[in-house]
Amino acid sequence: LINKIFASKFYTFDDTKNLIDNTFQDSLFAHAHWGVLIESLDNGEIWYEHNADRMYMPASNQKIPTSAASLLTL
Repeated sequence: LINKIFASKFYTFDDTKNLIDNTFQDSLFAHAHWGVLIESLDNGEIWYEHNADRMYMPASNQKIPTSAASLLTL
């Protein structure tokens, strides 16, 4: 869910990283396994990563066409 805070305020780069980290560390997700890599399309700079070097099985097959459509759009 998008919190009203996200919609009403711009965050610094470091604040955004901290928000993402705090989400991953929430006790609700204590047994979850996350892997994230956010990379600039302009220059390849890594903006954020968390367990980016680990391999994961998609949680559902729906992610395959969603990812394909996203890549085609980019």
